Amino acid sequence: MFENLPHPALSSWHCIKSFFVFALLLFASGYGLGQDPSFSQFYANRTYLNPALTGLQEGTSIALASRMQWVSIDKGFRTYDFALEQQFPFLGVGLGLQFTRDEELFAGFNTQQLGFLFSYTIGGAHHNLHFGMKTGLVQQSIDWDKLIFSGQLDPVYGLVSGQLLTPATDKVSYGDLDFGAAWRWDMNSRNQDRGLMMGFSLHHLPWLFSKSAEGNSSFLNGDASPAPRLTFHAAMRLPASLFRQGKKGVLYWMPVFKWDVQSYKLLKLDESVMVTTAGINL
Repeated sequence: MFENLPHPALSSWHCIKSFFVFALLLFASGYGLGQDPSFSQFYANRTYLNPALTGLQEGTSIALASRMQWVSIDKGFRTYDFALEQQFPFLGVGLGLQFTRDEELFAGFNTQQLGFLFSYTIGGAHHNLHFGMKTGLVQQSIDWDKLIFSGQLDPVYGLVSGQLLTPATDKVSYGDLDFGAAWRWDMNSRNQDRGLMMGFSLHHLPWLFSKSAEGNSSFLNGDASPAPRLTFHAAMRLPASLFRQGKKGVLYWMPVFKWDVQSYKLLKLDESVMVTTAGINL
């Protein structure tokens, strides 16, 4: 059932050289909200992209990824992701375990999540439908000693000791839930050298229906619930013939696309954070 279709744009498992990748970051004006990390090689982190892609490949799969941004600014931002997947083709089921850690080293603000993934596949002759969910536990921590508050600044002496604000806590934890779906088509190719995939995923699902859902990421006993995130993604695999010394080889062009929107009001794009990533793998 799984093996009847090609696996487009799985660059981490198929030694695919990235031909070029470009990203457009579109930040809309409005109130501030937390933004989830975004990987440029997103199909190399398929469980982070969409839980419906869990167990997409035969057997056991392990994926490791890291992202570093603005490292010259006091070590900047670092994100690490680990995923372990297992496909059970006789059940049409995929199971996975995922750990993600995001570090904002300037303020000692860290977010880590441990998630359990489940996917189910409805197979067909030329089409597959995939559905998946991820349940997880999120923990966030902050180092208050790395922060400077306005009450610690003196116009004459500069930074003075003492802290006027007494933090309520330096760690918060809450549960989370994601859902995703994907459609795969072999484009009716006889030798399965072509393929198309499209899908979407909804992250932080409880807060999509109610901003007051159980779970809070505020360190000051305030209201700071995670902002829901909607992701659309697509990928295509197309063959490109290569002739060398009379021998025919095959390369594959793999256009990929991802669009993220994160907001408490996903339908109001002017109040949302949007990230669009597109490129071609060869």
